[in-house]
Amino acid sequence: MTYKLGTRSLQNLSGVHPDLSNVVRRAIEITKQDFTVIEGVRNIDRQRKLYKSGASTTMNSRHLTGHAVDIAPYPFNGDFDEDADVSSFWGTSL
Repeated sequence: MTYKLGTRSLQNLSGVHPDLSNVVRRAIEITKQDFTVIEGVRNIDRQRKLYKSGASTTMNSRHLTGHAVDIAPYPFNGDFDEDADVSSFWGTSL
């Protein structure tokens, strides 16, 4: 089965570095597990909020420069907190 990025995922790739965006677009074409892009570029206020809550460990996140994305499997069967750290779903970053 071939998957494609949904509207929300495409919106969340807005402003992401073109090379990383291309990696995500290629990944959805070849993956065996559908996924969604939870977050791409963050502004400093969002990063500060995540840092203060413990969901991020740095104020120098690569999300601030468009060099990171958060993805999660889709469909997700369970509660999802958009402020939560989703790295545990994948174990590594793209």
